[in-house]
Amino acid sequence: MNIVLTFDDSYVQHASVLIASVCSNNNGLINFFIISDYISDQNVKHINELVYAYKNSVKFILLDKHSLEKFPIGEGTANTYVSLATYYRLLIPDLIPVEINKVIYLDCDIVVNGDLSGLWNYDVSKVCLAALEEQPSLCFSGCKRLKYDQQYSYFNAGVLLLNLENIRKKCTFDDFTTYIREHHEDILFHDQDVLNKFFHASKKFIPLKYNVMDACLLKKAKVSKLYIHDMEDIYKPIIIHYSGPIKPWYKECKNPYKSLYYHYLGKTFWKNYKPLNKYTSLKDILVFRSKNFIKFVFELLHVHYYSYIKI
Repeated sequence: MNIVLTFDDSYVQHASVLIASVCSNNNGLINFFIISDYISDQNVKHINELVYAYKNSVKFILLDKHSLEKFPIGEGTANTYVSLATYYRLLIPDLIPVEINKVIYLDCDIVVNGDLSGLWNYDVSKVCLAALEEQPSLCFSGCKRLKYDQQYSYFNAGVLLLNLENIRKKCTFDDFTTYIREHHEDILFHDQDVLNKFFHASKKFIPLKYNVMDACLLKKAKVSKLYIHDMEDIYKPIIIHYSGPIKPWYKECKNPYKSLYYHYLGKTFWKNYKPLNKYTSLKDILVFRSKNFIKFVFELLHVHYYSYIKI
């Protein structure tokens, strides 16, 4: 099984949690490919020790991020906390050895709590990738913004099964770069938008259990109609994706699977880490508390639901 992760040095702890979770729940050789612009020697050592402890392999692939510097991040995009490292995904077909034709890509705000063989063996022979269909509002707006037919819908790029052979035949990183340069104003969800634009007509949708995001865990879940009859999957997910801005390493996180992050953290060098406050300035604390109060009122009035289910 080949697994690709893309992150920078600031995300090493969280990537290590993901690696520990994958290794703890999957048998057989796992080949990790880590794409980054920089990881310190000390952190490379920690990752190597973790991977080798499970008798798996890891290869570090360093890139020059200067070619990505004008890609849209920050203000004007959907998730302003996202770094330039998100676009490293677009380089996977070019940077992974050409003899490798299939990989699983995973975001690093994820834990894997089960066997990935079902995902790995999913048939993508006739398409470029497989991913989870997004919630309806994002599908509608995504198709409209990226100017392709609604019938193709829109996928979340946090978990991808990539057929690299087919992707390499269809397009190159230069094609991605040209599109980003010419359609800068259309891009809201970073490289996820780019991937949808290029592969909306060459993809399959994976089962819900392989990408259970924050929105799936709300009392009034936001999921595609495709998964309405699979909602039991949220109680036994294979992949938990902490997709919202308040991640499990923050005290404010209320995700019902938050404890799994710390379970797998205990298998890493960072096992003694204690959660921090996401909001530290008085202004940010007041804004956060005000938003929570408004959400509480909306729930009380049954206008909208923001609370998570209980696991």
